[in-house]
Formats: sequence, C-alpha cells, structure tokens
Amino acid sequence: MRKRDPQAISRGSAAEPARAGIKNRLVPALFLGVFMIAGGSIFYVLCARPAFRILQARQWPEVSCEIISSKVAEHQSDDGRTYSVDIFYRYWIDGEEFKSTRACFFDGYSSGYQPKAAVVARYPAGTMQVCYFNPHNPAEAVLMRDFYPEMFMIGGFGLLFFCVGFFPILSILFGKNRQGAAVPERHGENFPYVQHAGAARVRWHAGIPILRSDAPPADDGVVLKPLAPAVVKFALVAIFTLIWNAAIFFGAGNDVVRLFQGPFTGINLLFKIFTAPILIFFAIGLFLIGVSVYLLLAMLNPTPVLTLNSDVLSPGGLLKLTWRLQGRAERVARLRILLEGREVAKYRRGTNTVTDTKVFVRVPLVEEQDPASIAGGAREAEIPELIMHSFESAHNKIIWALKVEGEIRRWPDIKEEFSIIILPRSGGIDRQ
Repeated sequence: MRKRDPQAISRGSAAEPARAGIKNRLVPALFLGVFMIAGGSIFYVLCARPAFRILQARQWPEVSCEIISSKVAEHQSDDGRTYSVDIFYRYWIDGEEFKSTRACFFDGYSSGYQPKAAVVARYPAGTMQVCYFNPHNPAEAVLMRDFYPEMFMIGGFGLLFFCVGFFPILSILFGKNRQGAAVPERHGENFPYVQHAGAARVRWHAGIPILRSDAPPADDGVVLKPLAPAVVKFALVAIFTLIWNAAIFFGAGNDVVRLFQGPFTGINLLFKIFTAPILIFFAIGLFLIGVSVYLLLAMLNPTPVLTLNSDVLSPGGLLKLTWRLQGRAERVARLRILLEGREVAKYRRGTNTVTDTKVFVRVPLVEEQDPASIAGGAREAEIPELIMHSFESAHNKIIWALKVEGEIRRWPDIKEEFSIIILPRSGGIDRQ
C-alpha cells in the first residue's frame, strides 16, 4: 500500500483556517450590512433627500398658482387608516400651463389626520396661491418648502440603524485579534473536536489511503444529493437581485438623473455631493446582476453525479465512490473530488454569539485531467480508525462532505458539495 506524507496533508489544510476566517468575517458582515443599508436608505429617503430638496427649493422663483382641488386622502390597510395631503394645482410660466400635485418634499401616508387637514385648510380649492418652480425644470414645483420635525425624528431612527450595522462591520473586518488570531489559539475551548481530530490525523500515517484507482462501480450504491443545486443558487440570487434593483430604481432613480442636471454650484453642488453615495447602491445592483449571470452560466455546466456504497460510513470501512458527469464532460479540463471534515463552533464573544468554522482535514480522493477519466470513474478509500465521526450539539458540529471542483476554461467552474455521515468508532473515541 502506498503511503502518503502526513506533513503534506497538514500543509494542504494549513491554509483552510485562514480561508474559513475570511468566510466567518464576511457572513456576519453581510448580515449587519442589511441593517446598514436599511438604516441608510431610511435616513436618505426620508430625511437627507427631503432636506436638500427643501434647501434647493428655497432658491427657486415663485409664481402664482390656482388650486384646482384640495382634500385629505384616506387610505385603508391592514394596519388601520392612514392619511395624506391631496392637492392639485396649476401654474403658468411664459404662457405655458403646468400642473402639479406636490405639496411638499416630505409627504406620504401617516396616521395623523389633523396635520393633513391643517394643510388642506391652508390651500382651499378655487383660491390663488404662491408656489415655487424649478428654473431648470419648470414642470417641477412645490407649494411648501418648510422643514418638518418628523423628518429629523425618522432620519435619526434610520441613522441609528445605519450605525448598528456600520460600526460592527468595521470592527469585524478591520478589528484586531479577530478570527485569524484569537480563535485558533483557543481550540480546546471552542474547537474541542477539531483538537482531537487534528491529533488523530497525525496518527493516520497515510491519511486516507487510495486503494485502487480502477475500482468497479459500487453495487446498490446510494446516489448523493447536492446540498445546494445550481438552479437553487441562481433562483435565490436572481430573486434578491430583482427586488434590490427594483427598489433602487423606483426609489432613487430620479435622484440619479438629478445628479447630472443643473449647475454644479451652491446648494445644487451640496445636493449632488450628498446624493452621489446612492450610486453605491446602483453599483451593488450591477454586481448582483453580474453574480446572477455567473450562476445562470454555471447552471449549464456538466452535472456531477456521485454514488457511494452508503451515505453512512464507518471508521475502518471502505469508501466506494463512483462518479460521472452528465452533460458535456469534455469541457472540463480538471476534476477534483475531496473529502472534507470541518467543525462549526458557536460561542459567546462579549454580548455577541459568534459562529466559526474550521476545516481540520481536506484529503483529495480524485485528481483527474484525462478527459476519459473526468467523464466517469471509481475509487476506493480506507476510512481510518481514528477519524472523528459526524456530530451535532448545541454549540459544536462535525460535518463531513465530498466536494467536487471542476475547472472549465473561460467559464464558471463546477463547485458542488455532497454531505455524508461517518458513524462513531466502536469502543469510543481515543483522546490520547
């Protein structure tokens, strides 16, 4: 039996904690990013944007206008009744008639009836009033250009949500002694099973020895199901991309247009400076579109089909693996199938619950570049006696999986993962 250098296995998996650390930083950062984006959107849409529009409007010239209709509009929903100001008026500029329904820059539905009724009483139908129009776009006008206390109350609420996401993200991504330094030094506390499995790996000698490369297909094998099929990945990302871009387009599309209108001086320049950051949200939308296209192309890849003698394996037994690629397997330049063991640990860090993942072994089972072997083949591997079995508790999990990686030139690569279960060794676990 051909033996493999255990140090080579250790070196092969030495970079895994670093990669796992990066992933463990990004996941909570993305979660907190939802708070940051939601809070920033509330602050911008309901406070910053109306405030700067009001400052702009204070530079607009006034013109006489006729109030055509004026009423308090009532809206019924599951949360109860809400009200809004519904004023329709017209005005003339150089003999041309324009019409508008904008009473102020801070409008919308709310439960307060009396404030809306006070505005309507101020602008009764059939009277002549004064409105203000945009000299660069005469079709845009407003009746009132006053600040409202509600703007700053809601804006402060949104700013609080933004800070809840922003500052923890800075701490996670750029703080000292985070995933890469402090956590690995505490294996005995946070990763007790990884510590044992790491010791066992040194005593494996040959790791997981490959017995035969021409092993026959497993009889009555079990066809494994991928954890996240390509179509599911694409559907989830595509739906999120659609919602994100629709919200940004309808919520801030007009503001992006205004960025390139009017002079770049005075209040207009200040408005453009504070509006420019919304381009980041459009950039994120474009990035999500790119990811969706990438996943769509990945759906066209050959589909790996893995068959095992059993999806429940025992230490000391044989892992009989058969693989084949459904589709155009000739497009795949290189195929790798790896057995990966990792521990997921949950623990408290201050007031936060942190989830870390550490890969403690990653052993190649298949490494093929020959087109015929890539299309299909079989392997047998011996499962070591001292391997750490699959395990799950409130704070720790041991997960075993077969990972398929197929390289395709100038195209998205194949990346699939199949979960397996390794039973405990009879007689218990040797912790020496």
